[in-house]
Amino acid sequence: MNVVDIQLFSSQCNANSSAVNVRVVFDEDLSDLMPYLNATQKRCQYYPQYPAARFVLDGHWVLVRGDAVSGFVYEDEESAREGGRKLGAFLRAFDASRDSIEPDATPFDPPSVMEVFKSLPRRPACRDCGFPSCMAFAAAVAREEAQPWDCPWMEEDGATA
Repeated sequence: MNVVDIQLFSSQCNANSSAVNVRVVFDEDLSDLMPYLNATQKRCQYYPQYPAARFVLDGHWVLVRGDAVSGFVYEDEESAREGGRKLGAFLRAFDASRDSIEPDATPFDPPSVMEVFKSLPRRPACRDCGFPSCMAFAAAVAREEAQPWDCPWMEEDGATA
Protein backbone atom coordinates (compact mmCIF):
# COMPACT_ATOMS: atom_id res chain seq x y z
CA MET A 1 0.00 0.00 0.00
CA ASN A 2 1.63 3.22 -1.18
CA VAL A 3 0.58 6.86 -1.19
CA VAL A 4 0.05 8.08 -4.75
CA ASP A 5 -0.95 11.70 -4.11
CA ILE A 6 -1.74 14.22 -1.38
CA GLN A 7 -4.33 16.84 -2.34
CA LEU A 8 -5.53 19.90 -0.43
CA PHE A 9 -9.09 21.15 -0.75
CA SER A 10 -11.48 23.55 0.96
CA SER A 11 -14.98 22.82 2.14
CA GLN A 12 -17.60 22.87 -0.59
CA CYS A 13 -20.27 23.08 2.11
CA ASN A 14 -18.95 26.28 3.66
CA ALA A 15 -17.30 28.61 1.17
CA ASN A 16 -16.56 31.12 3.96
CA SER A 17 -14.48 28.63 5.91
CA SER A 18 -10.72 29.18 5.94
CA ALA A 19 -10.13 25.56 6.97
CA VAL A 20 -8.04 23.36 4.72
CA ASN A 21 -8.78 19.66 4.23
CA VAL A 22 -6.49 16.95 2.87
CA ARG A 23 -7.05 13.86 0.74
CA VAL A 24 -4.45 11.11 0.62
CA VAL A 25 -4.79 8.79 -2.38
CA PHE A 26 -3.42 5.24 -2.22
CA ASP A 27 -2.55 2.79 -4.98
CA GLU A 28 -5.18 0.31 -3.76
CA ASP A 29 -8.69 0.19 -2.36
CA LEU A 30 -8.88 0.60 1.44
CA SER A 31 -12.24 -1.13 1.94
CA ASP A 32 -10.65 -4.23 3.49
CA LEU A 33 -9.19 -2.07 6.29
CA MET A 34 -12.53 -0.64 7.41
CA PRO A 35 -13.72 -3.48 9.71
CA TYR A 36 -10.31 -3.36 11.41
CA LEU A 37 -10.55 0.40 11.86
CA ASN A 38 -14.08 -0.11 13.20
CA ALA A 39 -12.70 -2.54 15.78
CA THR A 40 -9.92 -0.27 17.01
CA GLN A 41 -10.74 3.40 16.49
CA LYS A 42 -12.78 5.01 19.23
CA ARG A 43 -16.15 6.29 17.98
CA CYS A 44 -15.60 4.80 14.53
CA GLN A 45 -18.64 4.99 12.29
CA TYR A 46 -18.53 2.15 9.76
CA TYR A 47 -20.85 2.23 6.75
CA PRO A 48 -20.34 -1.08 4.87
CA GLN A 49 -22.98 -0.20 2.26
CA TYR A 50 -20.77 2.57 0.78
CA PRO A 51 -18.14 1.32 2.06
CA ALA A 52 -16.77 4.07 4.28
CA ALA A 53 -15.43 4.54 7.79
CA ARG A 54 -15.29 7.78 9.76
CA PHE A 55 -13.43 8.44 13.01
CA VAL A 56 -11.39 11.09 14.81
CA LEU A 57 -7.59 10.97 14.71
CA ASP A 58 -5.41 13.64 16.33
CA GLY A 59 -8.48 15.87 16.75
CA HIS A 60 -9.50 15.76 13.07
CA TRP A 61 -12.36 13.89 11.44
CA VAL A 62 -11.05 11.23 9.07
CA LEU A 63 -13.04 9.61 6.26
CA VAL A 64 -11.78 6.44 4.60
CA ARG A 65 -13.50 5.63 1.33
CA GLY A 66 -12.34 3.80 -1.80
CA ASP A 67 -8.66 4.36 -2.41
CA ALA A 68 -8.42 7.57 -0.35
CA VAL A 69 -8.50 8.91 3.17
CA SER A 70 -9.51 12.49 3.90
CA GLY A 71 -8.71 14.57 6.97
CA PHE A 72 -10.82 17.60 7.79
CA VAL A 73 -10.43 21.09 9.24
CA TYR A 74 -6.76 21.98 9.40
CA GLU A 75 -5.78 25.59 10.12
CA ASP A 76 -3.60 26.11 7.06
CA GLU A 77 -2.00 24.36 4.09
CA GLU A 78 1.15 23.44 5.99
CA SER A 79 -0.74 21.71 8.81
CA ALA A 80 -3.00 19.99 6.25
CA ARG A 81 0.03 18.63 4.36
CA GLU A 82 1.54 17.42 7.62
CA GLY A 83 -1.83 15.86 8.52
CA GLY A 84 -1.86 14.11 5.15
CA ARG A 85 1.60 12.67 5.74
CA LYS A 86 0.49 11.46 9.18
CA LEU A 87 -2.68 9.90 7.75
CA GLY A 88 -0.68 8.08 5.10
CA ALA A 89 1.81 6.78 7.66
CA PHE A 90 -0.99 5.81 10.07
CA LEU A 91 -2.84 3.74 7.46
CA ARG A 92 0.30 2.06 6.17
CA ALA A 93 1.32 1.08 9.72
CA PHE A 94 -2.24 0.05 10.52
CA ASP A 95 -2.38 -2.16 7.43
CA ALA A 96 0.87 -3.84 8.47
CA SER A 97 -0.53 -4.67 11.93
CA ARG A 98 -4.07 -5.75 11.05
CA ASP A 99 -3.29 -9.49 11.31
CA SER A 100 -3.27 -9.03 15.09
CA ILE A 101 -6.72 -7.36 15.13
CA GLU A 102 -10.14 -9.01 15.24
CA PRO A 103 -12.26 -7.15 12.64
CA ASP A 104 -15.66 -5.71 13.55
CA ALA A 105 -18.10 -5.50 10.62
CA THR A 106 -20.92 -4.01 12.70
CA PRO A 107 -22.40 -1.07 10.78
CA PHE A 108 -22.88 2.27 12.48
CA ASP A 109 -26.44 2.72 13.73
CA PRO A 110 -27.11 6.34 14.69
CA PRO A 111 -29.02 6.77 17.94
CA SER A 112 -32.55 8.11 18.05
CA VAL A 113 -33.25 11.64 19.29
CA MET A 114 -34.66 10.27 22.56
CA GLU A 115 -31.64 7.98 23.11
CA VAL A 116 -29.32 10.96 22.76
CA PHE A 117 -31.55 13.20 24.88
CA LYS A 118 -31.64 10.64 27.72
CA SER A 119 -27.83 10.44 27.73
CA LEU A 120 -27.32 14.20 28.11
CA PRO A 121 -26.66 15.81 31.49
CA ARG A 122 -29.39 18.42 30.69
CA ARG A 123 -28.38 21.61 32.38
CA PRO A 124 -31.42 23.88 32.05
CA ALA A 125 -31.01 26.43 29.26
CA CYS A 126 -27.20 26.39 29.34
CA ARG A 127 -26.88 26.57 25.52
CA ASP A 128 -23.13 25.90 25.91
CA CYS A 129 -23.25 23.55 22.90
CA GLY A 130 -24.58 26.32 20.66
CA PHE A 131 -28.10 24.89 20.37
CA PRO A 132 -31.19 26.47 21.98
CA SER A 133 -32.03 23.37 24.04
CA CYS A 134 -30.85 19.87 24.87
CA MET A 135 -33.62 18.46 22.67
CA ALA A 136 -32.42 20.54 19.68
CA PHE A 137 -28.89 19.33 20.33
CA ALA A 138 -30.09 15.71 20.57
CA ALA A 139 -31.90 16.08 17.23
CA ALA A 140 -28.72 17.42 15.61
CA VAL A 141 -26.73 14.47 16.98
CA ALA A 142 -29.33 12.00 15.65
CA ARG A 143 -29.02 13.66 12.21
CA GLU A 144 -25.20 13.45 12.54
CA GLU A 145 -24.91 17.26 12.34
CA ALA A 146 -23.30 17.30 15.80
CA GLN A 147 -21.50 14.76 17.96
CA PRO A 148 -22.44 13.83 21.56
CA TRP A 149 -19.08 15.06 22.83
CA ASP A 150 -19.90 18.54 21.44
CA CYS A 151 -21.83 18.99 24.70
CA PRO A 152 -19.23 20.49 27.05
CA TRP A 153 -20.90 18.75 29.98
CA MET A 154 -20.34 15.24 28.60
CA GLU A 155 -17.17 13.39 29.46
CA GLU A 156 -15.23 11.86 26.61
CA ASP A 157 -16.64 8.37 27.14
CA GLY A 158 -20.23 9.63 27.04
CA ALA A 159 -20.85 9.69 30.79
CA THR A 160 -22.13 12.90 32.31
CA ALA A 161 -19.64 15.26 33.88
